[in-house]
Amino acid sequence: MTTHLIPSVEMDQAASLHVYAPTRNAEFQYVYRAAKGIYWEQENGYFYMKDQGAWDAVKVFRHIVDTIADELGLTLVCSSDTKFVGLTDQVVEVLLSSDSASNR
Repeated sequence: MTTHLIPSVEMDQAASLHVYAPTRNAEFQYVYRAAKGIYWEQENGYFYMKDQGAWDAVKVFRHIVDTIADELGLTLVCSSDTKFVGLTDQVVEVLLSSDSASNR
């Protein structure tokens, strides 16, 4: 599996979490076929979960990252260079921990 650093993780005003990919690939759009509720937004270059329900940001993030690993063979990880928008410091700390990337 190829590891890629996530450039940005953002929570929008509608409380939808966006996990940006380091590259854009037309093949990413097929992630929906896994029927796990994860989709690719090609124009802006991010993965998102269509219906997050009552899930918190950490659970949504892990679900997105796990689905991308399983379906596309990409390991997405946060780094000190990852930009976080609209997330609390506590959530950012969890996403930066090695546990968030390896909790599969």
